Amino acid sequence: MQLTNASLTDWHDQGSLRSNKVRERCLLKREGTRPSFEFILAESFSVDHFSPRHRHNFDQIRIGLAGVQRYGKKTLREGTIGYFPEGTHYGPHTIEDGRRFQATLQFDGAGPDPYPGLALIEAATQELRKKGEFRKGIYYPPDGKGMEGYQAVWQELTGKPISYDSQRYDDPIFMHFDAFNWQPSSEANVESKVLGCFGERGLRISMAKAGPGARHRIFATAQSVVGFILRGQLEINGESFGEHSALLSDPGDELIVASHDEATEIIEITLPSYTAAKEPAASSFR
Repeated sequence: MQLTNASLTDWHDQGSLRSNKVRERCLLKREGTRPSFEFILAESFSVDHFSPRHRHNFDQIRIGLAGVQRYGKKTLREGTIGYFPEGTHYGPHTIEDGRRFQATLQFDGAGPDPYPGLALIEAATQELRKKGEFRKGIYYPPDGKGMEGYQAVWQELTGKPISYDSQRYDDPIFMHFDAFNWQPSSEANVESKVLGCFGERGLRISMAKAGPGARHRIFATAQSVVGFILRGQLEINGESFGEHSALLSDPGDELIVASHDEATEIIEITLPSYTAAKEPAASSFR
């Protein structure tokens, strides 16, 4: 179990292999065991951000909180959740007016390679900058052909070219969650809606709305659940957690959350099951 109060979590500056600088709050993180993941708040102000069309060897979920981002013909804005599956191309990525504010969950895909984490990605990026340069999301070594930035980072981390598991989806999936209707649940004064279930490992994105004074049970059975307070305020174990706070409920955990004097909306992401997956090797990264 992890609980993170966003209001008590510091921002820190994070470099980027793209063209902009980002400030981030790390809400939740797990390394070394599947599913490895990182859940962050990210905000940037840069008119020159550009990321070419590319793909990753891990899964991503991006929750739009403010600003307008373009991913080719698709748009991520407040009220939109984007699911970017492992191996699926997306982009090019630009930011209108330079402002981006989103919550991002990055986690192991179905393939054998583990999610490396932002700290390792940043360290590899800085090492690459000593030898070459990044321009518009492409890395240019001093005496070689340009390579998409994350592919270059992966090769720096592992000493081998990146590979991708079988592609499951042609495009990222964008969900406009306010367009989904709330449905009654078995809990008093609590409504829910399912936005989507993806893949053979049971990734699920849903939402719950607890009315004033309502109690809501977040129970992880065989799969971990990441919760994100989108609007409102919850009380958990006697402590108040406001907007953009996060929680992790692992199998066997049972969290009872209580809303305060207003309706509270929670995004709940059930992480994929890896019971039949090969554990990543400890020596995956150099």
